[in-house]
Amino acid sequence: RGMEILSPAAGSVAYLSADGGLEVAYRLARQAAIKVDVFGFADPNGWPGVEMGKVSYNAEGNLEGTITLYNLSLGAVRIRFRALTPDGRDSIGEQSVEYFVQ
Repeated sequence: RGMEILSPAAGSVAYLSADGGLEVAYRLARQAAIKVDVFGFADPNGWPGVEMGKVSYNAEGNLEGTITLYNLSLGAVRIRFRALTPDGRDSIGEQSVEYFVQ
């Protein structure tokens, strides 16, 4: 799998931080660009309220990092994370998750 969401677990209740962001941890099999889509929000460039966190290599040589999403509505939300080749042309993996945001 090219991309895996580590936390919060898919289908869980996800809590916004004090600054209103939802932090999502992920793992990538290789270096990639990441596009975030929130279902119900149509924008070809993806969700605008995204802040990329630090990325590091784990013991297995995979990349792990965080993405914080801002301006999400409370309640049920479905988010698709797509790992793209660095030029943004081809998908190397994706995962869709649903959360209940509080």
